[in-house]
Amino acid sequence: MHRPLTTLSRLLFLLLLMVLAQPIPSARAAGHLTNSAGPADPTEKSTSSQAIVGYVYTFEPGDTLWDIAAAHGITVDTLVAANKLPDPTLIHPGDWIFVPAERAVVPRRTPAPVPMKVPPPPAPEQPKPAPEPAKANPPAPEQPQAAPAAASQPAQAVSAAAAPQAKSLTSEIAEWPAQILAMMNEKRTSQGLHALTWSPEIAAAAQAHADDCQRRGWGSHVGSDGAITRTRLARAGYPARWSGENWANAKNPQHAFAMWWNEPPGADPHRSNIMNPMYREAGIGIVSGPWGHYFFVDFGSR
Repeated sequence: MHRPLTTLSRLLFLLLLMVLAQPIPSARAAGHLTNSAGPADPTEKSTSSQAIVGYVYTFEPGDTLWDIAAAHGITVDTLVAANKLPDPTLIHPGDWIFVPAERAVVPRRTPAPVPMKVPPPPAPEQPKPAPEPAKANPPAPEQPQAAPAAASQPAQAVSAAAAPQAKSLTSEIAEWPAQILAMMNEKRTSQGLHALTWSPEIAAAAQAHADDCQRRGWGSHVGSDGAITRTRLARAGYPARWSGENWANAKNPQHAFAMWWNEPPGADPHRSNIMNPMYREAGIGIVSGPWGHYFFVDFGSR
């Protein structure tokens, strides 16, 4: 015969059931977790907490990628890669660019002054001789003599060696246009393309645009009045069916040509211009810039 449970016995029995119902602590609850989200070593720092060094820089008139890279102690290739620039030459004042370095002051360069041509003073007028008194029997007028016929000269094609020198170039760099034309034609003929011939009209347009860029202190494919290459060629008397342009801020012709020719595949618009079979003629303008020289090569076909 069972005795009825007292109130205290019931409480003790319920407490025992509650204790038995609790789960057994696991290794995770005991703090022995080995695959936690934090580092195993408390002194180790997470790479995600490292701050990115760099800032956004706004292009100013006269700035070049070379000046910005040199001021920050990095290379131009680093700037191009950080911003994924398809064409580093198409950068204008007011554009933004990310510089992966500490802030630094980019030196402002004053453009070289453009010499002004002063026309010579007019020659003084010579006094007119007094008319001779009329004679009674004036002599008979002389019969006009036929002028000797001018010897005809056959027209000759302009080659790289005969490329005219730009008026604004010094004697030191006056041969550079011919050198660049020769380097381009060497690449073209090695691939079976026709050589480019020199066009005085295209050269005049390229040189005028180079002078315009010198005056404003920075290079561009667009003139200070908004004119593009085709418009500038038309002004110089060249009605282009096909046209293109390469430009660079470089130290010498070899430096400029290497910038165009060594572009990576898929991002090589300047190399494509050099090897474009649609172009038949070219003209080159060169002028001194804040750093180095501005090189402009205009391509065209009528």
